[in-house]
Amino acid sequence: MRYMKLSYKFYAKMDSESSRFIHNKNTSTLTADLTKNIQIIQNEFQKNPYFMTKYTKVLDKEMALLYFQGLSDIEKMQDYILHLTAPDQPIFFESSSSPFELLKQIIISAAEIKHTSYIHDIVNAILSGKTVFLFENHEQALIVSTGNTIERSISDPPSQNVIRGPRDGFTESLQTNAILIFQRIKNPKLRIQQKTIGTLTNTNIEIIYIQDLVDKTILNILIQRIENIKLEGILESAYLESYLLDPGYSPFPTIYHTERPDIVAAALLNGRIAILVDKTPFVLIVPSLFQHFLQSNEDEYQSVYFSSFIRLLRYISFWTSMTLPSLFIAVTCFHQEIIPTPLLMNLSAQRSAVPFPPIIEMLLMEITFEVFREAALRLPRLVANSISIVGALVIGEAVVQAGVVSSATIIIVAFTAMTNFIFPFYTLSFSTRLVRFVFLLCASMLGLYGVVLGIIVLLLHLCGIRSFGLEYFAPSSVPYQKLFRRPYSKSKPVSLVGKWKSYFQNRSRV
Repeated sequence: MRYMKLSYKFYAKMDSESSRFIHNKNTSTLTADLTKNIQIIQNEFQKNPYFMTKYTKVLDKEMALLYFQGLSDIEKMQDYILHLTAPDQPIFFESSSSPFELLKQIIISAAEIKHTSYIHDIVNAILSGKTVFLFENHEQALIVSTGNTIERSISDPPSQNVIRGPRDGFTESLQTNAILIFQRIKNPKLRIQQKTIGTLTNTNIEIIYIQDLVDKTILNILIQRIENIKLEGILESAYLESYLLDPGYSPFPTIYHTERPDIVAAALLNGRIAILVDKTPFVLIVPSLFQHFLQSNEDEYQSVYFSSFIRLLRYISFWTSMTLPSLFIAVTCFHQEIIPTPLLMNLSAQRSAVPFPPIIEMLLMEITFEVFREAALRLPRLVANSISIVGALVIGEAVVQAGVVSSATIIIVAFTAMTNFIFPFYTLSFSTRLVRFVFLLCASMLGLYGVVLGIIVLLLHLCGIRSFGLEYFAPSSVPYQKLFRRPYSKSKPVSLVGKWKSYFQNRSRV
């Protein structure tokens, strides 16, 4: 108890000091003394070796350049300095009233510039790779965009492979990701709102939507939730997900994330909203309902008949991945009469050499497959596939020969694992894998009655999930091409507006 009280006092003190620091930082302004201004800014960085200060003269007046080594482009800065210190500049800009105006005239066409008098704006600009120009007897600083962008090239997204479709994927650059979307939707009604989250990281995010297609109620809910986020740092878009979810608990996802620009563009055309976070290639899409996680943009690039068949297969696999092992347990333990006699005799012969009951067999193999799956993700890419496949085959054969599990159990577990890979949104497989264990427990206690009871409870749970006020199964009650893909000649992009707007107004829950 004493430790808890001390911890509470410590964190309360830290919160108060952090709040006081942020308040002082936001209210501090520049003075007319150049030396004092530089000293204040240097104190903010606490003698950081990468923080640089350079001095020069323009029109016989002192000027200082502040930048962060490695984040700022040195060549751009040198080019600006050469222009400022050229002998003909005072003559050419004779009408200029100050070096401040002279610098603005020189670089206004070459870079993004702005001026400020607040210390915290200057510090954030330096940490963003920009260069700050300070002048003697001038209470404003000039911020010039000289960022030295370090990013990887655009490549095929590894988490979402396609057979037919665009091969470009998002990168860790916020600007590059936005451009990839703008290249696909060349329309002035494509809106973007910029915000900064994280009291320490100052992470930039962008909210992108199409003005005439987005539902204003959903947009307002999203903006309100983002503005209510109070975090010290945002390092990945996953940090935002828990703050954007509707109230309640569920293992099923309600926010879609993707690395593919074509998926984001298609979502925007359907009236949904994209959230871009700096320094991560994963873009969030809201609202996201059940049918969104079982559809892929690649469906639109294939024939109508094949795409409809694949969608139907995904819906079947969704239920199979959760219920097949539990159905096997229920039938073999409680309802043997529905098994054909030859198959029943074969299963009995296999079971005679196994010392464990079917539920223990199934749990052992499910946990083993989960270990293999997780190990394959952590191993180097060149050896992960071979080791996981060979390991599964070797161990599967070994446990059968040792009499630990039966061959039928291996077949059921392997087929169930394969059904998880058919989902275009891999996070959905995390949910089905968790629910599968619940169904196994229900089947081991009540047989088929337990499985049916579990399905009823699961359906009630899915119907109660909300994504920004919309029910998880909302499109099932309004016209929407969710299962069978219609030909392009008879379809067009469907917006949330019109189809869902009246529905949302009646069922909205924030």
